Amino acid sequence: MQNVKWWESSKEAVGDDLIETVNSLIQEQNYRTEMNIKHARLYGNMDILGLSAFEYTRSNSQDLDNKVTMNVIQSCVDTSESKIASKRPEPMFLTEAGDFDAQTKAKKLNKFVNGMFYDQGVYEKAALCFKDSAVFGSGLFHVYSENQRIQAERVFPNELIVDEEDAFYGNPQCKYRYKSIDRGVIKAAFPKFESQIDSAPTMRDQYTAIPTRFSNRIQIVESWKLPIMGEKNGKPVVLKEGRHILAIQGATLLDEPWTREGFPFAKLGYNPRLYGYWDQGIAEILVGKQIEINKILRNIQLAQYFCSTPIWMKEVGSKVLDSHLNNRIGNIVTFKGIAPQLQTFRSVNPEMYQHLMWLINNCYEEVGISQLAAQSKNPLGANASGKALLTFNDFETERFSRVGQRWEQFHMDIAKLMIEEAKSLHKNDKVNLSVKAESGAFVETIKFSDISLEESKYVMKVWPVSAFSSTPAAKLQEITEGMQAGLFDADTAMDLLDFPDLENKISLRTSKKKLVEKIYEKMVDTAEYMPAEPFMDLAYAIDYGQNYYCMCKMNEVPDDRLELIRRFMSQAEIILAAPQLEEGEDFTEAEIQPFEDDASDVDMASDMASDVDMASDVDMAQEEMLLEGV
Repeated sequence: MQNVKWWESSKEAVGDDLIETVNSLIQEQNYRTEMNIKHARLYGNMDILGLSAFEYTRSNSQDLDNKVTMNVIQSCVDTSESKIASKRPEPMFLTEAGDFDAQTKAKKLNKFVNGMFYDQGVYEKAALCFKDSAVFGSGLFHVYSENQRIQAERVFPNELIVDEEDAFYGNPQCKYRYKSIDRGVIKAAFPKFESQIDSAPTMRDQYTAIPTRFSNRIQIVESWKLPIMGEKNGKPVVLKEGRHILAIQGATLLDEPWTREGFPFAKLGYNPRLYGYWDQGIAEILVGKQIEINKILRNIQLAQYFCSTPIWMKEVGSKVLDSHLNNRIGNIVTFKGIAPQLQTFRSVNPEMYQHLMWLINNCYEEVGISQLAAQSKNPLGANASGKALLTFNDFETERFSRVGQRWEQFHMDIAKLMIEEAKSLHKNDKVNLSVKAESGAFVETIKFSDISLEESKYVMKVWPVSAFSSTPAAKLQEITEGMQAGLFDADTAMDLLDFPDLENKISLRTSKKKLVEKIYEKMVDTAEYMPAEPFMDLAYAIDYGQNYYCMCKMNEVPDDRLELIRRFMSQAEIILAAPQLEEGEDFTEAEIQPFEDDASDVDMASDMASDVDMASDVDMAQEEMLLEGV
């Protein structure tokens, strides 16, 4: 193949040049396909023909069911997945000394991304990407737009291609995705090219020449060339545009400039290599030991089958009939000379079993997984304390700390790609995306036009779903210690426990505090006043309101929003200071108690009370008498 720079080709020739480039790269990197096939075989315990749509369900061997196996690779992959991929990191957007408007947009941006994660099932798809990284070395996630909506999907590692020379330092300038798609789907997306799509050949596997028989799928190639970036006034600028191409055999479906600084892919590497783009997975780390384990198990199986069966030894001329050597009860055997003997020989040397166990244990140690954890056993016993479990988990998690950091960064990369795609749709296609996001016990609709925030005005960090341990015993221990240290009260502790079987009781117990917190937050967000009521936890409303007021003051919240907080606290103080009627007592018989506050505070409360729209449950006459008593 000639050195074709497809990104410099004309519009008429770019599609053919691109397909020629991709076919050449596939042939040059056939070794990578063979490695992926080998690792898939080791994990799946099946000697599959290949990774194509025609081959992945077919096997080379016919006697797999007869083999004894100990799949350490699958055990290590699944255990590491349960330890890392079960965590659901939450990308958070924080403003750096931003104004109130930027802070509000950052909060909504958090909800928007969380809603997109839920809408696209990001956590479930990301778990598959983690398994890909553990088996093949790298897991890939593609974020794109289709029908004016953001879409996200897991990418099979074999579908993404990079030039090895271009990717030597791990940051290639070009990426190619080679995949199959239904002919009807691609015609609906590009109706102008219906005739070319109809004439495109049915998908043939990239490794074999066997066509699919029933599906109507064709191969498409999508490629990206990054732009050349510079800097002006401290901001990145595009010096030369990149290019984005989507082509099939015989037609270029899409040809547009690419101005983003990165590709629309997030990559999760299990164990990054010293150089190059692709990473190392558990299957590659343990491939030698797993093959040796399989050989030893096969030899033991055959030895047990052929050599461990008991054998009757009889002397020549003993006149013992073979038919007399049977398993009948009370059987009488007549003989002459030496009596027949039943002997059992050692089929396998004990050293072979020791070597087998050493290999298995060493596999778990090399990956950093406790064999007991792989077997879902508690090494500390059923009566271990929460503190002991926490300490043990810390020791085991430390080995996976770097993998865990890459897992968190992976989710941050996905969030960033979704925001970039939303900005592109909003800017180029004039699409105002909206998403349903969870807001407490309710659902809130977030529009992207209300949260568009310049990247320079925020930083993105990742937060775990919970800062506490995942096991109930360890979590209870940590929260109990927090209560003893005075970090939070009993109600807050119940809320932090978040045990599913106690959810209704906890929600009912903590609802009075959550209502107050929601009112303050809603007043600041919407600039609409919400009055206090006698049935609220007003003491907590005042205490929490003082803290919330100071926080808002520090964050430079506009004074009109701060005024709402002051009104609410003043109204709460007035209601609390009102006399409580005893059972059967008329209001006129109640003793009026004056305020104990300073005169200045009383004057402020009196002045503000005239502007307060009191709740219907508060009697206006009661308030007037209270003020007269003051």
